[in-house]
Amino acid sequence: LTNAMAFVLVLSLIIWIPILVGINLPNAGIIANPSWDAYVYYNYVFCLKNIPQYGYRFCSIFLEPGHIGMICAFLLFANKFNLRSKAVIIILISTIFTFSLAAYLLTLISLLFYFLLNLRRFILYLSLFVTFGICSYLFFTSWNNGKNIINESIISRLYYDPTTHDISGDNRTKQTLDNYYHRIINENKDDLWFGIGMARYNRFNFGPGNAGYKLFLVQFGIIGVLLILFFYLAITLNRLSKFSIALILIFILSFLLRAHPF
Repeated sequence: LTNAMAFVLVLSLIIWIPILVGINLPNAGIIANPSWDAYVYYNYVFCLKNIPQYGYRFCSIFLEPGHIGMICAFLLFANKFNLRSKAVIIILISTIFTFSLAAYLLTLISLLFYFLLNLRRFILYLSLFVTFGICSYLFFTSWNNGKNIINESIISRLYYDPTTHDISGDNRTKQTLDNYYHRIINENKDDLWFGIGMARYNRFNFGPGNAGYKLFLVQFGIIGVLLILFFYLAITLNRLSKFSIALILIFILSFLLRAHPF
C-alpha cells in the first residue's frame, strides 16, 4: 500500500511542482464533483489542480489536500517514519505540499507517538523536535513579515480566537451544523443517540464543507460512533501491541478532524 501510494504521489508531484512554479502544462480540461461547488479542477490525469478553493495546495488525485494529508500521516506512522525508504520520503514531501493544518497536526502527533514508543531515545528526539519547532516558528513568522505560505496557512491558524473560544483554524463545520449539533445535545436526545440519518441530513441545508466528529454524530449518533470504535478496537485487540494502541489513538484523533472511518 505504501509503495502504491508513493507511486501515485510521485507521478502527481512531477506534474504539480512545474505547475506550482508557473509552468503551463497541457491538461484534459476541467473536471468537477457535484457534491460541492468548490470541487472544480484542471484535470492533469495524474494530478488535479483545484480552481476556486485550494490554489497552491497539493491535492494529487484526491478531492482535498486534507484527504491526502490524513492518509499520508497514517502511512508515515505505519512505516515508523523510516526516511531510508524512498516511498516514505515521497509521502512526507507530499504531506508538506498539502499545506493542510489537519495533516500537519496529525503528522506531528504521530511523530510524538513514535518518539514515545522509543523511550531510550525519547529525550533526544523530543529535544530535536522542540528545537526544530521553535526555529521554524521564529523563521516563518519573521520571513517577509509573516507573509508566507507556512505562516498564513498553518501557524496563524493555531492562534486562539476569543470570539469562538477555539483556534482560528478550526473551520471544520459551518455555523448551521454547529447550531443543530448543540440543539440535539440539549433538546433532542433520540437524534443524539441514533443520528438523523443521511436522508434527513440531505434535506437540511447545512451547506457544503462540513467535516469532523460533529458531522458524523449528527448523521449517525453516539451509537454509530461506538459501533465504529468497537470495530477498530476488535482489530487492535487482535494484534495488541504498543504500536497498535498508538495507531488507534491516531485514528481517533483523525476522526475528530475528519470523520472518514470507513
